[in-house]
Amino acid sequence: MVTLFERIKASDAECEKHGIDSAEAIARDCHPNFVLPGIHQYIPRLGSVKVYGLDASTSQAITYGIWPRHDAEY
Repeated sequence: MVTLFERIKASDAECEKHGIDSAEAIARDCHPNFVLPGIHQYIPRLGSVKVYGLDASTSQAITYGIWPRHDAEY
């Protein structure tokens, strides 16, 4: 999953650099600003969700999870 999120993040950066809509928005068939028209509800972006790891052996592993990446070693 982390590899997928990293690829989405890199893709978003390339799309932004070229001034085109996010590939995630196109793939998910949603508005480029990730807001549902009419009801103004935000659609969470895959790269911005927090994913917790299965390792619960330390408080850092529980706090930071596996995504978004955190540089601390634990």
